Amino acid sequence: MVGYEGVFGLSIELILLIIMSYVPCSFGIDACVMSPAGMPFIENPMTYFHEASSNGWLLFFCFLGVLSIATFNITGVNVTKHINSLARSICDVTRTVLVWIVGIIVTVTAGSSRPNYKWELIDGVAIALQLVGFGVLIFGNLIYNRIVRFAFLEPR
Repeated sequence: MVGYEGVFGLSIELILLIIMSYVPCSFGIDACVMSPAGMPFIENPMTYFHEASSNGWLLFFCFLGVLSIATFNITGVNVTKHINSLARSICDVTRTVLVWIVGIIVTVTAGSSRPNYKWELIDGVAIALQLVGFGVLIFGNLIYNRIVRFAFLEPR
């Protein structure tokens, strides 16, 4: 099943990549990828391949990203096999929260002197809203897996 998920995801991504390569970008010059003719587009795969092949560090981090996703998926399958799907769901939520915390740390430390490292909004409302969202996500997992039960949600 995991293999089919990967094939399906790759197929959808390739279709969207082709479509987005021809969609003009109107989000502003910083959010767009420029074509060789100087036109802004949402995606440009040839620019990606050119930049990745000309920068060894970028290529290294691309492979590292693929390796980390593969490792996480293999670990997730084993966690589901040997423990249960709830443990995998909690791991997924925990990973998301950890990435968010790293983003906040990078924003507070490196982002104070370099604007490219401002990854997260650091204001009380944004952080509170994200915390509420993570809480809903975790609580939803607990309800779905019947760790937390409500009488009105039980089948009659």
